[in-house]
Amino acid sequence: MAKAQQYEWSDGARRAGFGKCNVKDARVYLKALSDAGDLTKERVRADAAAPDHPLHGNKQWCWDDPEVAYDKWQLQIASSALTGVVVVEVAKVDGVDQTIKRPAFIQTGKLDTRGHGTENMTFEDVMADPLLRAEYLTRLLKDVRRLDQLYASVLALYPPIQKRWADLRKSIEAQIPPDM
Repeated sequence: MAKAQQYEWSDGARRAGFGKCNVKDARVYLKALSDAGDLTKERVRADAAAPDHPLHGNKQWCWDDPEVAYDKWQLQIASSALTGVVVVEVAKVDGVDQTIKRPAFIQTGKLDTRGHGTENMTFEDVMADPLLRAEYLTRLLKDVRRLDQLYASVLALYPPIQKRWADLRKSIEAQIPPDM
């Protein structure tokens, strides 16, 4: 179905300073951590301290600035790296090439292996687990409903877009188990 798959940084990750870091190398590194069950912001921060690490080049880490409150700030930067890799696929939808973007990694409500924080998992792993999939789709649906309310007057001006938006909402609703 998909013709090509590429990776890019989300807008939030670019704002957090990762735009100059190689996203492909970062994705390979994050995928390896995910496969090992150790995809945490603490691990990302510790690894990124190495000068040859693919995420080290982000100036916002402030490695050499003693004035920065390292723990809190660097963990926030690491969180941006964890959720900042976006998969970009070009696929045919109704015979037309469409660019589809989705997160490569998702922050779940599950506690990590040490029993604190939230675990980060690949998109595929979340979608394969029925409970995590339902949790993720429920969060997504809440976001869609919030945007529905926020942009209702704008969507009303463009009926084709309003219909596609409503179809998206219905599609998400149909995938959430009734007991969630």
